[in-house]
Amino acid sequence: MIKENAKLIHNLVIESAKKIEGKLPDHPAHPYGRIPIAHIYDVIKRVMGVPCKECRDSRFDDIVKIVEFCRDNPTEPHCASALRAYIEPEPVYTPPSLEQFFEED
Repeated sequence: MIKENAKLIHNLVIESAKKIEGKLPDHPAHPYGRIPIAHIYDVIKRVMGVPCKECRDSRFDDIVKIVEFCRDNPTEPHCASALRAYIEPEPVYTPPSLEQFFEED
C-alpha cells in the first residue's frame, strides 16, 4: 500500500479509536482494558489475512469499511467473523520453491 493511503487509513483508525475508547467488551487477556487502535488493526488483519500495510491499494475501500464497522459496532464480540461474510481476504502470494521452479513438465 502506498504511503498516502496508509496514512489516510491510520488517521481514520485513530479517529475511530477515540470514539470507541472505553466501549470495547472486557476480555480476560486485557485486565486493564483494551486498546482501541490495536483492536481495529487486529480486526483488519483477521479479515484481510495480512497486515494493513501489505494490502493492495485497490482494497482501500474494504479497509475503510472494516474500520467503520469497528467504530459503529464497538460491542460486537466477533467483528472479524461478521465482516468475513462479505469482505474477501487479500490473496497471499507464495513464491515457488526452487524445486517447483526447476520442475519440468
